[in-house]
Amino acid sequence: MHLVVLAAVASAVLLSSVLVSLTVHHAQPTPYMDEIFHVPQAQNYCAYNVSHWDPMITTPPGLYLMSVLFLLPFRLVTNTEVCTLFALRCCNIVLTLGNFYVSSLIAIKLAGAAGSKVRAKLVLSSAAMSLLPVLHFFTFLYYTDPGSVLFLQLMYLYSLFDRHYLAACFGAVAVLYRQTSVVWVFMVAACKALEIAESVFSASDNKHEGLSCAVAAIASAPMKQARLFAHIAKRVLSECAGYVVVGLSFVAFVLVNGGIVLGDKSSHQACAHLPQLGYFALFTLVHAAPYLLQPGILKRFCESVLQRPFFYAAVTLACLLAVQNFTYVHPYLLADNRHFPFYLWRRLLGRNELVRCCLVPFYIYAGYAMSHQLRHKKPLWQLLFFVCVAASTVPQKLLEFRYFVVPYLFFRLQLKDVKYWQVLVELVANIALNVAAMWLFLNRTFTWTGDPAVQRFMW
Repeated sequence: MHLVVLAAVASAVLLSSVLVSLTVHHAQPTPYMDEIFHVPQAQNYCAYNVSHWDPMITTPPGLYLMSVLFLLPFRLVTNTEVCTLFALRCCNIVLTLGNFYVSSLIAIKLAGAAGSKVRAKLVLSSAAMSLLPVLHFFTFLYYTDPGSVLFLQLMYLYSLFDRHYLAACFGAVAVLYRQTSVVWVFMVAACKALEIAESVFSASDNKHEGLSCAVAAIASAPMKQARLFAHIAKRVLSECAGYVVVGLSFVAFVLVNGGIVLGDKSSHQACAHLPQLGYFALFTLVHAAPYLLQPGILKRFCESVLQRPFFYAAVTLACLLAVQNFTYVHPYLLADNRHFPFYLWRRLLGRNELVRCCLVPFYIYAGYAMSHQLRHKKPLWQLLFFVCVAASTVPQKLLEFRYFVVPYLFFRLQLKDVKYWQVLVELVANIALNVAAMWLFLNRTFTWTGDPAVQRFMW
Protein backbone atom coordinates (compact mmCIF):
# COMPACT_ATOMS: atom_id res chain seq x y z
CA MET A 1 0.00 0.00 0.00
CA HIS A 2 2.73 2.45 0.92
CA LEU A 3 4.42 1.87 -2.45
CA VAL A 4 1.21 2.88 -4.23
CA VAL A 5 1.01 6.04 -2.12
CA LEU A 6 4.70 6.71 -2.77
CA ALA A 7 4.24 6.39 -6.54
CA ALA A 8 1.08 8.51 -6.52
CA VAL A 9 2.64 11.31 -4.48
CA ALA A 10 5.85 11.26 -6.52
CA SER A 11 3.83 11.48 -9.75
CA ALA A 12 1.78 14.38 -8.38
CA VAL A 13 4.90 16.23 -7.22
CA LEU A 14 6.63 15.64 -10.56
CA LEU A 15 3.67 16.76 -12.67
CA SER A 16 2.94 19.85 -10.57
CA SER A 17 6.63 20.77 -10.43
CA VAL A 18 7.02 20.57 -14.20
CA LEU A 19 3.90 22.71 -14.75
CA VAL A 20 4.98 25.31 -12.19
CA SER A 21 8.53 25.33 -13.56
CA LEU A 22 7.23 26.02 -17.08
CA THR A 23 5.05 28.82 -15.71
CA VAL A 24 7.93 30.35 -13.76
CA HIS A 25 10.24 30.20 -16.77
CA HIS A 26 7.61 31.83 -18.98
CA ALA A 27 7.15 34.65 -16.46
CA GLN A 28 10.86 34.99 -15.56
CA PRO A 29 12.96 33.77 -18.52
CA THR A 30 16.08 35.54 -17.24
CA PRO A 31 18.09 34.87 -14.05
CA TYR A 32 16.51 36.34 -10.93
CA MET A 33 18.02 37.31 -7.57
CA ASP A 34 20.95 35.01 -6.71
CA GLU A 35 20.57 33.29 -10.08
CA ILE A 36 22.43 36.19 -11.67
CA PHE A 37 25.54 34.80 -9.94
CA HIS A 38 24.78 31.07 -9.94
CA VAL A 39 23.74 30.63 -13.57
CA PRO A 40 26.83 32.18 -15.26
CA GLN A 41 29.05 30.28 -12.83
CA ALA A 42 27.33 26.99 -13.71
CA GLN A 43 27.63 27.75 -17.42
CA ASN A 44 31.37 28.32 -16.97
CA TYR A 45 31.62 24.91 -15.32
CA CYS A 46 29.62 23.38 -18.17
CA ALA A 47 32.20 24.88 -20.54
CA TYR A 48 34.96 23.26 -18.41
CA ASN A 49 36.15 26.70 -17.31
CA VAL A 50 36.51 25.67 -13.68
CA SER A 51 39.14 28.32 -12.95
CA HIS A 52 36.52 31.07 -13.24
CA TRP A 53 34.93 32.17 -9.96
CA ASP A 54 32.55 35.05 -9.32
CA PRO A 55 33.76 36.79 -6.13
CA MET A 56 30.15 37.61 -5.18
CA ILE A 57 29.37 33.91 -4.68
CA THR A 58 29.77 32.91 -1.02
CA THR A 59 29.02 29.15 -1.19
CA PRO A 60 31.23 26.30 -2.52
CA PRO A 61 30.78 24.89 -6.04
CA GLY A 62 28.63 21.85 -5.19
CA LEU A 63 25.61 23.30 -7.00
CA TYR A 64 27.54 23.73 -10.24
CA LEU A 65 29.39 20.41 -10.07
CA MET A 66 26.12 18.52 -9.59
CA SER A 67 24.52 20.39 -12.48
CA VAL A 68 27.40 19.39 -14.75
CA LEU A 69 26.98 15.75 -13.68
CA PHE A 70 23.26 15.92 -14.44
CA LEU A 71 23.50 17.70 -17.78
CA LEU A 72 26.80 16.49 -19.25
CA PRO A 73 25.34 13.16 -20.51
CA PHE A 74 22.67 15.07 -22.46
CA ARG A 75 25.35 17.29 -23.93
CA LEU A 76 27.41 14.28 -25.04
CA VAL A 77 24.36 12.66 -26.67
CA THR A 78 22.87 15.74 -28.35
CA ASN A 79 26.11 17.69 -28.95
CA THR A 80 24.24 20.89 -28.07
CA GLU A 81 24.45 23.42 -25.27
CA VAL A 82 22.30 22.07 -22.45
CA CYS A 83 23.28 24.31 -19.53
CA THR A 84 20.46 26.74 -20.19
CA LEU A 85 18.65 28.58 -17.43
CA PHE A 86 15.61 26.31 -17.77
CA ALA A 87 17.69 23.13 -17.70
CA LEU A 88 19.61 24.30 -14.64
CA ARG A 89 16.37 25.09 -12.83
CA CYS A 90 14.97 21.68 -13.76
CA CYS A 91 17.86 19.99 -11.97
CA ASN A 92 16.19 21.03 -8.73
CA ILE A 93 13.01 19.16 -9.68
CA VAL A 94 15.02 15.93 -9.68
CA LEU A 95 16.55 16.85 -6.32
CA THR A 96 13.12 17.67 -4.86
CA LEU A 97 11.81 14.25 -5.86
CA GLY A 98 14.90 12.78 -4.26
CA ASN A 99 14.18 14.71 -1.06
CA PHE A 100 10.68 13.26 -0.87
CA TYR A 101 11.88 9.71 -1.49
CA VAL A 102 14.79 9.86 0.95
CA SER A 103 12.71 11.47 3.71
CA SER A 104 10.19 8.63 3.24
CA LEU A 105 12.96 6.07 3.73
CA ILE A 106 14.21 7.90 6.84
CA ALA A 107 10.72 8.08 8.34
CA ILE A 108 10.12 4.37 7.74
CA LYS A 109 13.53 3.46 9.19
CA LEU A 110 12.95 5.56 12.31
CA ALA A 111 9.51 4.00 12.79
CA GLY A 112 11.02 0.50 12.92
CA ALA A 113 8.78 -2.49 12.24
CA ALA A 114 5.67 -0.80 10.87
CA GLY A 115 2.73 -2.16 8.92
CA SER A 116 1.75 -1.10 5.43
CA LYS A 117 -0.86 1.41 6.64
CA VAL A 118 1.62 3.09 8.97
CA ARG A 119 4.17 3.25 6.16
CA ALA A 120 1.58 4.86 3.89
CA LYS A 121 0.99 7.50 6.58
CA LEU A 122 4.73 8.08 6.86
CA VAL A 123 4.97 8.56 3.09
CA LEU A 124 2.26 11.24 3.27
CA SER A 125 4.09 12.77 6.22
CA SER A 126 7.27 12.90 4.14
CA ALA A 127 5.35 14.55 1.31
CA ALA A 128 4.21 17.25 3.74
CA MET A 129 7.82 17.74 4.89
CA SER A 130 9.21 17.96 1.36
CA LEU A 131 6.58 20.60 0.56
CA LEU A 132 7.81 22.88 3.34
CA PRO A 133 7.18 26.24 1.63
CA VAL A 134 10.58 27.82 2.28
CA LEU A 135 12.24 24.74 0.75
CA HIS A 136 9.80 23.85 -2.02
CA PHE A 137 9.77 27.38 -3.47
CA PHE A 138 13.39 26.97 -4.56
CA THR A 139 12.55 23.91 -6.62
CA PHE A 140 11.76 26.39 -9.37
CA LEU A 141 14.85 28.59 -9.16
CA TYR A 142 18.53 27.73 -9.46
CA TYR A 143 19.41 27.77 -5.76
CA THR A 144 21.39 25.53 -3.41
CA ASP A 145 18.53 24.57 -1.10
CA PRO A 146 17.13 21.33 -2.63
CA GLY A 147 20.61 19.90 -3.20
CA SER A 148 22.02 20.67 0.23
CA VAL A 149 18.93 19.19 1.91
CA LEU A 150 19.01 16.05 -0.25
CA PHE A 151 22.62 15.20 0.54
CA LEU A 152 22.16 15.89 4.24
CA GLN A 153 19.17 13.56 4.24
CA LEU A 154 21.19 10.91 2.40
CA MET A 155 23.92 11.29 5.00
CA TYR A 156 21.39 10.83 7.80
CA LEU A 157 19.74 7.85 6.09
CA TYR A 158 23.00 5.96 5.58
CA SER A 159 24.10 6.74 9.13
CA LEU A 160 20.90 5.10 10.39
CA PHE A 161 21.94 1.96 8.51
CA ASP A 162 25.49 2.21 9.95
CA ARG A 163 26.98 2.88 6.52
CA HIS A 164 29.09 5.68 7.90
CA TYR A 165 31.70 5.97 5.16
CA LEU A 166 28.98 6.48 2.55
CA ALA A 167 27.19 8.82 4.94
CA ALA A 168 30.38 10.88 5.29
CA CYS A 169 30.68 11.09 1.50
CA PHE A 170 27.15 12.46 1.23
CA GLY A 171 27.92 14.86 4.07
CA ALA A 172 30.97 16.10 2.17
CA VAL A 173 28.80 16.80 -0.88
CA ALA A 174 26.34 18.68 1.34
CA VAL A 175 29.20 20.84 2.64
CA LEU A 176 30.13 21.55 -0.99
CA TYR A 177 26.64 23.00 -1.35
CA ARG A 178 26.64 24.99 1.89
CA GLN A 179 29.31 25.44 4.52
CA THR A 180 26.84 25.25 7.43
CA SER A 181 26.12 21.63 6.48
CA VAL A 182 29.26 20.73 8.42
CA VAL A 183 27.27 21.31 11.63
CA TRP A 184 24.95 18.43 10.74
CA VAL A 185 27.87 16.23 9.71
CA PHE A 186 29.17 16.83 13.22
CA MET A 187 25.80 15.90 14.71
CA VAL A 188 25.60 12.58 12.88
CA ALA A 189 29.20 11.79 13.87
CA ALA A 190 28.56 12.75 17.49
CA CYS A 191 25.44 10.58 17.61
CA LYS A 192 27.48 7.60 16.46
CA ALA A 193 30.23 8.39 18.97
CA LEU A 194 27.67 8.54 21.79
CA GLU A 195 26.17 5.26 20.62
CA ILE A 196 29.60 3.61 20.70
CA ALA A 197 30.33 4.99 24.18
CA GLU A 198 26.94 3.82 25.44
CA SER A 199 27.44 0.30 24.11
CA VAL A 200 30.98 0.01 25.52
CA PHE A 201 29.97 1.17 29.00
CA SER A 202 26.90 -1.07 28.98
CA ALA A 203 28.94 -4.09 27.91
CA SER A 204 31.76 -3.41 30.38
CA ASP A 205 29.64 -3.44 33.49
CA ASN A 206 25.92 -4.15 33.61
CA LYS A 207 25.77 -2.38 36.94
CA HIS A 208 26.41 0.94 35.22
CA GLU A 209 23.47 2.20 33.16
CA GLY A 210 25.43 3.62 30.24
CA LEU A 211 26.82 7.14 30.17
CA SER A 212 24.58 8.40 32.96
CA CYS A 213 26.83 6.61 35.49
CA ALA A 214 30.13 7.09 33.64
CA VAL A 215 31.44 9.74 36.03
CA ALA A 216 30.81 7.54 39.07
CA ALA A 217 32.46 4.60 37.33
CA ILE A 218 35.57 6.64 36.55
CA ALA A 219 35.87 7.73 40.17
CA SER A 220 35.59 4.16 41.45
CA ALA A 221 37.91 2.47 38.95
CA PRO A 222 40.02 5.03 37.08
CA MET A 223 42.41 2.57 35.42
CA LYS A 224 39.60 0.40 34.14
CA GLN A 225 37.75 3.39 32.79
CA ALA A 226 40.92 4.75 31.19
CA ARG A 227 41.16 1.52 29.21
CA LEU A 228 37.50 1.80 28.31
CA PHE A 229 37.98 5.36 27.06
CA ALA A 230 40.94 4.23 24.98
CA HIS A 231 38.78 1.47 23.50
CA ILE A 232 35.98 3.97 22.83
CA ALA A 233 38.38 6.39 21.14
CA LYS A 234 39.73 3.60 18.94
CA ARG A 235 36.25 2.52 17.85
CA VAL A 236 35.10 6.10 17.27
CA LEU A 237 38.13 6.87 15.10
CA SER A 238 37.59 3.64 13.20
CA GLU A 239 33.86 3.94 12.58
CA CYS A 240 33.70 7.73 12.28
CA ALA A 241 36.88 8.17 10.22
CA GLY A 242 34.91 9.49 7.25
CA TYR A 243 33.31 12.22 9.34
CA VAL A 244 36.70 13.09 10.82
CA VAL A 245 38.14 13.52 7.31
CA VAL A 246 35.25 15.83 6.39
CA GLY A 247 35.74 17.84 9.57
CA LEU A 248 39.51 18.17 9.17
CA SER A 249 39.10 19.10 5.50
CA PHE A 250 36.65 21.81 6.51
CA VAL A 251 39.06 23.18 9.14
CA ALA A 252 41.82 23.24 6.52
CA PHE A 253 39.51 25.11 4.14
CA VAL A 254 38.69 27.71 6.79
CA LEU A 255 42.38 28.25 7.56
CA VAL A 256 43.37 28.58 3.90
CA ASN A 257 40.35 30.70 2.98
CA GLY A 258 40.65 32.95 6.01
CA GLY A 259 37.07 32.27 7.07
CA ILE A 260 34.01 30.16 6.39
CA VAL A 261 32.54 32.40 3.69
CA LEU A 262 33.82 32.38 0.13
CA GLY A 263 33.83 35.56 -1.91
CA ASP A 264 32.22 38.63 -0.34
CA LYS A 265 33.06 38.17 3.35
CA SER A 266 32.12 41.73 4.33
CA SER A 267 28.39 41.00 4.11
CA HIS A 268 28.55 37.75 6.05
CA GLN A 269 30.27 38.52 9.34
CA ALA A 270 29.54 36.10 12.18
CA CYS A 271 27.97 37.45 15.38
CA ALA A 272 26.19 36.19 18.50
CA HIS A 273 22.66 36.74 17.19
CA LEU A 274 20.92 34.92 20.06
CA PRO A 275 17.32 35.85 19.06
CA GLN A 276 17.80 33.61 16.02
CA LEU A 277 16.94 30.74 18.38
CA GLY A 278 13.64 32.43 19.13
CA TYR A 279 12.96 33.04 15.44
CA PHE A 280 13.67 29.38 14.73
CA ALA A 281 11.37 28.32 17.57
CA LEU A 282 8.59 30.50 16.15
CA PHE A 283 9.24 29.19 12.63
CA THR A 284 8.93 25.63 13.95
CA LEU A 285 5.82 26.46 15.96
CA VAL A 286 4.10 27.78 12.82
CA HIS A 287 5.09 25.00 10.43
CA ALA A 288 4.69 22.16 12.93
CA ALA A 289 1.54 23.65 14.48
CA PRO A 290 -0.54 20.42 14.21
CA TYR A 291 2.07 18.67 16.35
CA LEU A 292 3.01 21.46 18.77
CA LEU A 293 -0.25 23.35 19.36
CA GLN A 294 -2.09 20.48 21.00
CA PRO A 295 -4.32 21.00 24.06
CA GLY A 296 -2.42 18.30 25.95
CA ILE A 297 0.94 20.00 25.41
CA LEU A 298 -0.51 23.41 26.32
CA LYS A 299 -1.91 21.94 29.54
CA ARG A 300 1.42 20.31 30.47
CA PHE A 301 3.24 23.57 29.73
CA CYS A 302 0.96 25.53 32.07
CA GLU A 303 1.40 22.88 34.77
CA SER A 304 5.17 23.02 34.29
CA VAL A 305 5.16 26.81 34.68
CA LEU A 306 3.14 26.55 37.90
CA GLN A 307 5.40 23.82 39.27
CA ARG A 308 8.68 25.57 38.43
CA PRO A 309 7.97 29.32 38.43
CA PHE A 310 11.52 30.36 39.33
CA PHE A 311 13.00 28.32 36.49
CA TYR A 312 10.67 29.89 33.92
CA ALA A 313 11.25 33.34 35.40
CA ALA A 314 14.99 32.84 34.91
CA VAL A 315 14.50 31.57 31.35
CA THR A 316 12.24 34.53 30.56
CA LEU A 317 14.78 36.98 31.98
CA ALA A 318 17.59 35.38 29.96
CA CYS A 319 15.49 35.58 26.78
CA LEU A 320 14.61 39.22 27.41
CA LEU A 321 18.28 40.08 27.95
CA ALA A 322 19.17 38.26 24.73
CA VAL A 323 16.50 40.16 22.80
CA GLN A 324 17.58 43.51 24.24
CA ASN A 325 21.34 43.07 23.88
CA PHE A 326 21.94 40.61 21.05
CA THR A 327 19.45 41.59 18.33
CA TYR A 328 21.23 42.41 15.08
CA VAL A 329 19.78 43.89 11.92
CA HIS A 330 21.58 43.06 8.69
CA PRO A 331 21.58 45.83 6.03
CA TYR A 332 20.13 43.32 3.54
CA LEU A 333 17.07 42.85 5.76
CA LEU A 334 16.31 46.58 5.68
CA ALA A 335 17.19 47.18 2.03
CA ASP A 336 15.61 44.33 0.07
CA ASN A 337 11.81 44.50 -0.06
CA ARG A 338 11.58 41.44 -2.30
CA HIS A 339 11.98 39.02 0.62
CA PHE A 340 9.19 38.16 3.05
CA PRO A 341 11.46 38.64 6.13
CA PHE A 342 11.67 42.34 5.15
CA TYR A 343 7.95 42.69 5.89
CA LEU A 344 8.11 40.55 9.03
CA TRP A 345 10.75 42.92 10.38
CA ARG A 346 9.11 46.14 9.22
CA ARG A 347 5.59 45.28 10.39
CA LEU A 348 6.32 43.26 13.51
CA LEU A 349 9.81 42.56 14.81
CA GLY A 350 11.29 45.93 13.92
CA ARG A 351 8.50 48.11 15.29
CA ASN A 352 10.11 48.47 18.70
CA GLU A 353 11.85 46.48 21.40
CA LEU A 354 8.61 45.94 23.31
CA VAL A 355 7.11 43.95 20.43
CA ARG A 356 10.17 41.71 20.28
CA CYS A 357 10.03 41.17 24.04
CA CYS A 358 6.33 40.28 23.87
CA LEU A 359 7.22 37.34 21.62
CA VAL A 360 9.43 35.76 24.30
CA PRO A 361 6.58 33.68 25.85
CA PHE A 362 5.90 32.18 22.42
CA TYR A 363 9.59 31.30 22.04
CA ILE A 364 9.57 29.59 25.44
CA TYR A 365 6.40 27.63 24.70
CA ALA A 366 7.75 26.56 21.30
CA GLY A 367 10.95 25.35 22.95
CA TYR A 368 8.96 23.42 25.55
CA ALA A 369 6.70 21.86 22.91
CA MET A 370 9.67 20.83 20.77
CA SER A 371 11.38 19.26 23.78
CA HIS A 372 8.14 17.47 24.67
CA GLN A 373 7.87 15.99 21.17
CA LEU A 374 11.49 14.84 21.39
CA ARG A 375 11.03 13.22 24.80
CA HIS A 376 11.46 9.74 23.26
CA LYS A 377 15.02 10.69 22.28
CA LYS A 378 17.86 10.39 24.78
CA PRO A 379 18.73 13.57 26.74
CA LEU A 380 22.20 13.71 25.17
CA TRP A 381 20.64 13.50 21.69
CA GLN A 382 18.30 16.37 22.54
CA LEU A 383 21.17 18.45 23.91
CA LEU A 384 23.26 17.73 20.84
CA PHE A 385 20.39 18.71 18.54
CA PHE A 386 19.79 22.05 20.24
CA VAL A 387 23.54 22.78 20.26
CA CYS A 388 23.63 22.16 16.50
CA VAL A 389 20.57 24.36 15.98
CA ALA A 390 22.39 27.15 17.82
CA ALA A 391 25.61 26.57 15.87
CA SER A 392 23.81 26.79 12.52
CA THR A 393 21.62 29.82 13.30
CA VAL A 394 23.09 32.07 16.02
CA PRO A 395 26.22 33.18 14.06
CA GLN A 396 23.99 34.44 11.22
CA LYS A 397 23.38 38.17 11.36
CA LEU A 398 20.72 38.05 8.64
CA LEU A 399 17.17 36.99 9.48
CA GLU A 400 16.63 34.46 6.69
CA PHE A 401 14.02 31.70 6.80
CA ARG A 402 16.21 29.43 4.66
CA TYR A 403 18.64 29.06 7.57
CA PHE A 404 15.90 27.27 9.52
CA VAL A 405 15.05 24.62 6.92
CA VAL A 406 17.64 21.96 7.80
CA PRO A 407 17.23 22.12 11.61
CA TYR A 408 13.46 22.12 11.14
CA LEU A 409 13.57 19.01 8.96
CA PHE A 410 15.85 17.22 11.43
CA PHE A 411 13.31 18.01 14.16
CA ARG A 412 10.31 17.09 12.03
CA LEU A 413 11.78 13.72 11.08
CA GLN A 414 11.99 12.74 14.76
CA LEU A 415 8.28 13.18 15.50
CA LYS A 416 6.77 9.92 16.67
CA ASP A 417 3.26 8.47 16.33
CA VAL A 418 1.95 11.28 14.14
CA LYS A 419 -1.77 11.07 13.39
CA TYR A 420 -3.43 11.19 9.99
CA TRP A 421 -5.29 14.40 10.76
CA GLN A 422 -2.05 16.12 11.75
CA VAL A 423 -0.33 15.04 8.54
CA LEU A 424 -3.29 16.14 6.41
CA VAL A 425 -3.50 19.55 8.12
CA GLU A 426 0.24 20.04 7.60
CA LEU A 427 0.01 18.91 3.97
CA VAL A 428 -2.93 21.18 3.14
CA ALA A 429 -1.34 24.15 4.94
CA ASN A 430 1.96 23.70 3.09
CA ILE A 431 0.22 23.38 -0.27
CA ALA A 432 -1.81 26.53 0.45
CA LEU A 433 1.31 28.48 1.48
CA ASN A 434 3.16 27.27 -1.62
CA VAL A 435 0.30 28.36 -3.87
CA ALA A 436 0.11 31.76 -2.16
CA ALA A 437 3.88 32.35 -2.34
CA MET A 438 4.06 31.33 -6.00
CA TRP A 439 1.02 33.47 -6.86
CA LEU A 440 2.72 36.49 -5.29
CA PHE A 441 5.94 35.71 -7.14
CA LEU A 442 4.19 35.45 -10.51
CA ASN A 443 1.50 38.11 -10.25
CA ARG A 444 2.42 40.78 -7.69
CA THR A 445 5.37 42.24 -9.55
CA PHE A 446 6.73 45.73 -8.99
CA THR A 447 9.60 47.97 -10.03
CA TRP A 448 12.04 50.17 -8.19
CA THR A 449 12.49 53.86 -8.85
CA GLY A 450 15.19 54.27 -11.47
CA ASP A 451 15.29 50.55 -12.27
CA PRO A 452 12.94 49.21 -14.97
CA ALA A 453 13.61 45.55 -14.09
CA VAL A 454 10.62 43.60 -12.78
CA GLN A 455 10.93 42.65 -9.10
CA ARG A 456 9.14 39.73 -7.45
CA PHE A 457 8.27 38.66 -3.92
CA MET A 458 9.94 35.53 -2.60
CA TRP A 459 11.03 33.77 0.58
